[in-house]
Amino acid sequence: GILNAFLHNKGFIDAKSWNAFCGDFVPMAQIKHFVVSPGETMEIPFVVSDCRKQQEPGERISYVFRTQTGEIVKAGSWNYGKGKTRIVKVGTVTITIPNVDKITAMELQIRAENYGEEILSTNRYEFMIYPQCDIEIKKDCLSVGEKQIKICKTVSEALMLKEKNIHAICIPEAGEDSVPGTYCTDFWNYPMFSSISKSMNKPLPVGTLGLSIDNRHRFFEQFPSKTYSTPQWFHAVMHSHCDILDEKDASEIQVLVEPIDNVERCHRLGMLYIEKGILVCTVRLWEIAEKPEVKAFANAMISMF
Repeated sequence: GILNAFLHNKGFIDAKSWNAFCGDFVPMAQIKHFVVSPGETMEIPFVVSDCRKQQEPGERISYVFRTQTGEIVKAGSWNYGKGKTRIVKVGTVTITIPNVDKITAMELQIRAENYGEEILSTNRYEFMIYPQCDIEIKKDCLSVGEKQIKICKTVSEALMLKEKNIHAICIPEAGEDSVPGTYCTDFWNYPMFSSISKSMNKPLPVGTLGLSIDNRHRFFEQFPSKTYSTPQWFHAVMHSHCDILDEKDASEIQVLVEPIDNVERCHRLGMLYIEKGILVCTVRLWEIAEKPEVKAFANAMISMF
């Protein structure tokens, strides 16, 4: 959490910044998805969570959509009047996603201000815009134009093709001891909830804690990412498994995307890694081949060759 065992601030964020989006007066947007395509039209309702006894004079809610290059896509504001319920509807914005020629982040920033333009609270959301990518994803290969990458089930098979100057990656099948992929972070106490599941003959919780991503690797020049889980990873993670790398030679492994295990099991897991020079990915790409972020992900794999 934000506080330590003595209820002191851990230093991740100061109280003023925290209260700007987690307080008694917070502007919000109701967004269905955060991965978007150029030309797509979205309708986004804006609301305010207002628990105050009274409002300040001249309050208004303003918003601005801005790309990572600083281009303002759309901006506007509404005068705000406190309602009788906690959630107050402010207005709806229709926005057309701008045309881009490369993967681009776009931020929505919302501000609540008073008559003197003092910022009372803020909120922000990030979208990722994925342009059209003409890539074909099959169970046995990836291809863009005349360039084709074979998909193997084992690293040894991919190494044999590499010796023949054939480009190949490895997408292994899930083993009996592999961990299922899931986007949701495990709820705070894996030992307790796993024991409850066992006693009730229910499936065990997956128990992972999101992704740790080495975004300094050149792979991410073609697939920009934070160092942690964001919505662009949702479909990939939900159609993957986590390889357990504990017994592998660490000198032969470079993990690019590591699902974080809980402290009880403490496995070293891999979703995207390099083993003996072979790119290994546990995402079943062909199951989600039409998703724009998955096409971009596969295209980044091809760019490695």
